[in-house]
Amino acid sequence: MGETSAQALVVDPLDHTNIVIVVFAMPGCPACSDYLPRLHRQLDGYVKLGHPFIVHDGQSPIPSRAIPVLIYDATAKDQSVQDFANKHSIVNLPTTILLPKIGWPAKYEGSLTDGQIYNLLNAAIATNR
Repeated sequence: MGETSAQALVVDPLDHTNIVIVVFAMPGCPACSDYLPRLHRQLDGYVKLGHPFIVHDGQSPIPSRAIPVLIYDATAKDQSVQDFANKHSIVNLPTTILLPKIGWPAKYEGSLTDGQIYNLLNAAIATNR
């Protein structure tokens, strides 16, 4: 699992986009191991169709109008990751959060079904318009 530094969130990742997708997971978590490959597969499919999803590494700038997907290791010793997890009351893994620039975040706990992932990504696309 690629780990993203929460430092990217401190800078305000919503400067050039209307929505961010944040996923908290951890190595060795069966539900995470089920969910993350399916999420990546659907993200790849949407990117091939021209949608601006980018699995962000926390280092490079976020392109304008992109929909960044930040995947955090919930067991990271990085205090900013832990603070961010605590801010959103992360208890169960995986947890996926849609963070819109305007409006309220939506939090999904557990391994989402393919249909739920589809709906989540479509909600992100609709919010990004």
